[in-house]
Amino acid sequence: MTNSTDPVTGIQWTTDVPYISTGINQIIDRTASVDNSFSASIDSSSVDELSWTETEVDTVIELEYVVATSVTGDSISFCLIPNGTPAFINTLELRPLAVGMYDVVYKGKYLKMLTRLNCGASLTDPPVRYPDDPYDRIWYTPGVDYKVDGTKTTTKVPGPREVFDKPPVAVMQSAWIFSGLFWWSYNPGDYELGLTTTYYVNHFFAEIQTAIDLATDIRILNINLNCEKYFSNLTVDSSTTQLFNKRLNVSSIGTNFTFSPDPQSTLGAILNAGKIYASRDKVMSSTDAKDADALEVLKTSLGLKSWAGDPCLPVAFDWLSCDKGMTPRVISIKLSNFNLTGTIPSSIGDLTALMDLWLDNNKFQGAIPDLSKLAKLKTLFLQNNKFSGPIPADLESKSGLNLQTSGNDKLCAPTENCPILPPDLTDDSGTTGRGGSKSGVSGVVIGVIVVSGIAAIGGLLMLLKRLKSAPIEISCIKLQIC
Repeated sequence: MTNSTDPVTGIQWTTDVPYISTGINQIIDRTASVDNSFSASIDSSSVDELSWTETEVDTVIELEYVVATSVTGDSISFCLIPNGTPAFINTLELRPLAVGMYDVVYKGKYLKMLTRLNCGASLTDPPVRYPDDPYDRIWYTPGVDYKVDGTKTTTKVPGPREVFDKPPVAVMQSAWIFSGLFWWSYNPGDYELGLTTTYYVNHFFAEIQTAIDLATDIRILNINLNCEKYFSNLTVDSSTTQLFNKRLNVSSIGTNFTFSPDPQSTLGAILNAGKIYASRDKVMSSTDAKDADALEVLKTSLGLKSWAGDPCLPVAFDWLSCDKGMTPRVISIKLSNFNLTGTIPSSIGDLTALMDLWLDNNKFQGAIPDLSKLAKLKTLFLQNNKFSGPIPADLESKSGLNLQTSGNDKLCAPTENCPILPPDLTDDSGTTGRGGSKSGVSGVVIGVIVVSGIAAIGGLLMLLKRLKSAPIEISCIKLQIC
């Protein structure tokens, strides 16, 4: 697998080989078969449940989300969480968007793209995307269900007039035009209805017919939604106009927009483009910052490379537990039988909500660190390691602590004088931790450039293609903002 350039769009694709630390990175084997079920999350928010069966070979699922991040943040974590079978992914893009676009996501929301149409395009026209759309949003050609006549122009449509979502010129140069009314509908299905709070809807209009008398002809629209008035007396001229609703209530019957000419209009109804996003509540909380920092040091020190993203949300690392507070705290670490070597990092002492710490049956060496700041600690399992030196007096005397230290023949009581032996760098394990040997969340760092400003919005596109294959086990991708 090597870097490549798309011959149509010119987009450069970078292989993730230098970045992954676990999982399987491979060419697809189409002779194997497996059913898959997993979930996807962005930072702390669980965004989708995904599944394939063997009958869905070659089925492509393209998922696109719009999320906001402050430029003071340094990453967005995108995670795939297996549900009995490995998760997989084929491509992933992080697209920087201009400040002000999709501003609804700044208000504790994220968006999932449901449909985006380039109205007026013929069935044989390819979707409009980069370089025509500098943000590489894909504007799809309507399917055979849409019977409205299409019209195109080669004349450049004048620039947007306060159109903050910036539709590309190539999309605005075609339109549905009809003398009477026509419809555009979308039914999200039960799955989306269960997750979506409101819709973010956009319609784009611009006059592109040339065989009209601009002095006498006028195009005025009335728009209904599910047979109820939605917007009246919308005048369309040669400049791009955007009609949007940031909080359209979700209906179980979907959205059925009808466009009709107003009685005073001399021209018929028109629609150049439209898009509907699911607007969902973003989980704003994240693991306590001091806990998260301490765990990063712990992971690095112990070579725990198979976990990334928020430690507690939406699913905690499988070797720790967290409380249920608005800002979760780490209350339990269970690293028994992980074949870990070296010394215990002092950062564990910063996890001040910790109640259970299991480090037994590893190959830890050196002294037991100072854990006096762990006032809530109830169990500390250190047995069957290679610790040396005196047991700290504060641990030995701590009331209510279940302390287990057997199987460390170089340890002695706090009042005894036994040496603290230096770590044996020639340990026969040949590793500083289990790293990729235990399935979990793999860390991948991809460098991208994000526009400057108060805040940046990233359009995250995930392409998943179900093939007969041993699935790629990439579970977490950390998109680094630099």
